[in-house]
Amino acid sequence: MTFLFHFLTRKRRKARRISSSKAPKHDAANDTSIEDLPSHIVIDILSRLSLKPILISRCVCKTWNLFISDPLFIFNNPELFLRTDHSTATCISRTLHWVDTATSNYYSDLRFNLPQRYSRYEIVNSCNGFLCLSKSLFKNPSIICNPVTGEYLTIPKPQNDPTMTVNVVAAFGYSSKTNHYKVLRLVLSTSFFRIAELYTLGTSSWRRLGFAPLAPIGGLFPTYLNGVIHWACDDPETSHFIVAFDFDQECFCVVPPPSHFDANQKKKENLYYMNMGVLGGCLSICDVTCSTHFDIWVMKEYDVQQSWTKQFAIDNCGLCRPIKLVANGDVLLMFCKRQGLALYDPVEKNIRYLEIRNAHSIAFQAVTFAPSFVSLRDVVGVDGLKVKNDRSRFDKCELHEEAETLLLVERNLPEDSGAEKD
Repeated sequence: MTFLFHFLTRKRRKARRISSSKAPKHDAANDTSIEDLPSHIVIDILSRLSLKPILISRCVCKTWNLFISDPLFIFNNPELFLRTDHSTATCISRTLHWVDTATSNYYSDLRFNLPQRYSRYEIVNSCNGFLCLSKSLFKNPSIICNPVTGEYLTIPKPQNDPTMTVNVVAAFGYSSKTNHYKVLRLVLSTSFFRIAELYTLGTSSWRRLGFAPLAPIGGLFPTYLNGVIHWACDDPETSHFIVAFDFDQECFCVVPPPSHFDANQKKKENLYYMNMGVLGGCLSICDVTCSTHFDIWVMKEYDVQQSWTKQFAIDNCGLCRPIKLVANGDVLLMFCKRQGLALYDPVEKNIRYLEIRNAHSIAFQAVTFAPSFVSLRDVVGVDGLKVKNDRSRFDKCELHEEAETLLLVERNLPEDSGAEKD
């Protein structure tokens, strides 16, 4: 049988040898590598990677490092960072623990530090990889930093009447119209009106914009998207649910909520838990008025009320805050008691609970933003601006909690996860 097969295929093998001998020799010069691709395609490929592969890619060659450090380079998906909250300590942790949501184990092995470890700074909001930090006492915006590069700059103090330093609402954003980053500050005047002030990074002083006609009282759920900062409006004297400030136009505006929102959602016990944010690049909001489940609404087309879509209806597993959509379509949630994360599978309708374990804390803050390797000096573009680098000062002085690695362990849902709002 073997001989017969060999005899029948003899002519075919001979034809192959002849054709291979006539084929042109391989020319290595005609090979195409990733280095031959146009720069915008390389940037698009790199922007789809998560943070850890990006850190590795920066070391491949100088060209890739320049691409990743370019202001036009933007991560396609926000990354998740956890911050330990020592509620009984004199200061909150300055360490952001990166969580790898691209893998199933949700491991945390990268850490980035915020500046000024001895002050209790809170994160106001993020914008293009930069964070605005405020002092917890009066919520005054104080620092703009890039936790990836370690750079930060101090925001000058406004020259205001000392009686206007309480009840500050702050926000940070970018104007594509002017290519400037700006900090907004809303303060309560002695006549109990909200005054709006604006600081442009790289300048030396604040500008007063006048009264804020739609200013939020407590600045609930500050959410930055497309050059606009949004808050849930807790002012009982207005029916508006979402008030906003446009950094391009430097004016306040109203964003329509889902059409069914009424006075019931405006009640304090519902409003303070509805958790506005960004999911999949769209403005999102939770409806927590039902006791058996909560709904996640997403505005598919910005500023169009009819585009609000109920994307998820999740059985009541306790008060949760949607954080981000992961690659497989699951929704990542943070328990409001801040002791763990939850993954909701919209296909199987089930929830996986991930407990966060750390020896020095039982509460955590979840922060999502798209990291940036852009230097603050390049962004501001002002010669002589004092931009500091926190790493050069504190690299050799690390707190114990900063050296720890957070562990995320899957286990059953806590028995009290369905507890009522407190």
